[in-house]
Amino acid sequence: GWHLEVELWTDSSAARGTVLRHGAGKLKHLEVQELWLQQAVTTSRLNLKKIPRAFNSADCLTHHWGSTDQKLLTQMGLRKVPR
Repeated sequence: GWHLEVELWTDSSAARGTVLRHGAGKLKHLEVQELWLQQAVTTSRLNLKKIPRAFNSADCLTHHWGSTDQKLLTQMGLRKVPR
């Protein structure tokens, strides 16, 4: 009798676009079995959310170094070593 909200968090605009479209479109290598995600989002059984860059530790070393990245690295227990 529980009602749970399931959230799918992503930072990828391409993944978000794929889930929000209807059908495979021009995508290659996408199996029909994987299209259930589109249906789950359409029927609101799954909520799609965007991870803000300020909170995405997986993304902190893929862009220009900034204060946001320093904060994320500190939270992960890493530090920048001066040259």
